[in-house]
Amino acid sequence: MTSRCEWCNGEMESTLSKCAGCSTLVRPFFGILQNQIPSKSEMQRTNSILESSRGLSDTQRFLNLADEIGSEYDLPKAFRARRGRPYEWSGEDCESWRRLHRIIDKWGSVPVGYTLRLPGGGLLRIEDNKHFVDGHRLPNSLPLLDLAEWLSNPGRVGAICNWSDFLLAMSCSVREIRPMEDDDWGRWNVINSWPGVDAPTLNLNTQAEWGRNTCPFMQFVGMRVTEGDERKRPHQTTGFIARSRRSAIQEVEGVASTAWMEILEIGDYEMGRLFDLRVAPRLAVIDNRLHLIALKDGRPRLVHVTVDPRVWRALVSFSLEPEGSPGARLMRDLFYTWNGNDEELVPTKTQMKSAKLLRNSIEKLGERSSTTPIYYSDISTGIHVVGASGMHYLIIGTDDPSKFVVESFLHERHLADVDKHGLKVCIDPNIKLPAGDVAVAYLLALSNDVASRGHISTIDTLLDIFDGAPATPSLVDAWWKEVVETYECIVEQEPDEDYEEEEEEMFEMFEEEERIPVEEPVPPPPPQPERYEVLFEMFEEAMGMGIGLPQNEDEAV
Repeated sequence: MTSRCEWCNGEMESTLSKCAGCSTLVRPFFGILQNQIPSKSEMQRTNSILESSRGLSDTQRFLNLADEIGSEYDLPKAFRARRGRPYEWSGEDCESWRRLHRIIDKWGSVPVGYTLRLPGGGLLRIEDNKHFVDGHRLPNSLPLLDLAEWLSNPGRVGAICNWSDFLLAMSCSVREIRPMEDDDWGRWNVINSWPGVDAPTLNLNTQAEWGRNTCPFMQFVGMRVTEGDERKRPHQTTGFIARSRRSAIQEVEGVASTAWMEILEIGDYEMGRLFDLRVAPRLAVIDNRLHLIALKDGRPRLVHVTVDPRVWRALVSFSLEPEGSPGARLMRDLFYTWNGNDEELVPTKTQMKSAKLLRNSIEKLGERSSTTPIYYSDISTGIHVVGASGMHYLIIGTDDPSKFVVESFLHERHLADVDKHGLKVCIDPNIKLPAGDVAVAYLLALSNDVASRGHISTIDTLLDIFDGAPATPSLVDAWWKEVVETYECIVEQEPDEDYEEEEEEMFEMFEEEERIPVEEPVPPPPPQPERYEVLFEMFEEAMGMGIGLPQNEDEAV
């Protein structure tokens, strides 16, 4: 059965939505893993929630969404409305927040050392665009203009029981965003995403920077535990601190707290599953306003979140839930469903041009490549290509648009489980072009591996080993298994000082060329060969200038 790729519109022998090239480019283009993209059936629940309010104002739609909080007891304790005696919130307090609103409106920023009182006695201080609550620096900036509107109204301050904790949780759940080109969004997404949980096992301290890319709930609990605690140590991550204090997790209460306690009870198996996931931020702060990130016409766009306690409490509470929980799925799916039933990411013109170039290059290789995507793992797909040597390769996208991972393997039958039979070969062309163009360079270099081996040390080593394969077919599989086990040791023993020195000189030359502007007119260029041929020549030239293309042990797929 044939179908058409939804990006390049090329024909393929598959019922999948994207061909091998386009599927492999999803990650480099958008910074999104395959397991982050929900199926249409998975989005049905979110669409059913949104259906009744489609066509209404954003305010009405957000209020409808907030109704998914069935009871205040589903919220963390700090998020619930205050009971008993109301906060003492004077006209002077309201005026201080109105003054903040006027200052930001007029100047776009806040004076250094500006301090405001919070309902309940907490303090918010702003220093050089950094926000502090009760003396503790928040991980991300707060939507100050929206907060000023909220807290300048004395009748609304009682909607939150503990303002210090609520603002800390909000700061853990949002990310700051600035105006940028559509092509840059993927990089922003990679930098600001977080794993489903910060470590694959319960008792592992990852030694990461304090609070960096930690899931919002564990970051919230870890920071909350260490407030005023002199025992806080920089070598302990917020996630590790939170997991070490289960009583602190229970004290949060609500759906999020219960769900996380269940995960900790299951133990390392569930921790490992969550660790392999990546969660993209869905709440962002820009121009001191809170926004929801949602697709519209194939592009990420920002929707201002209504300044209403019910809405804010619900969205932040959903963001604290672990991946797989109803609230977390809702936040994930809103990205694709807020502006339509099933909005999809669409490449920019530049990205689409490079995707079509890659498609054409795959087709020109005929039977030595395929438009059918090969699933490498639940987060990655790849492009299959057969080298002139007879070696098989799989080209796999990464978060870096200029870097792809290559798996080599002996037989086509190993396509079903390349991760078990493949041998990772690192090639780093350092070509600063759209990801599709870079993939073409990989494709052509690997399809001509016999010619490329003179310039790529890792390919040369691989083919040297391949040349020594046993003549008896029955012995080949056992021989290859041994090769896979010993290849890394062989590569590590190879000298690469010359490669590194020549590569550094080449980088310096490229940087110098970029700094020198072309002021004089140049004559028209001669007729150019097809674009893919130019890329291959460029790739060969770069390699001939000394790019050693050494292994990179840190590359992860």
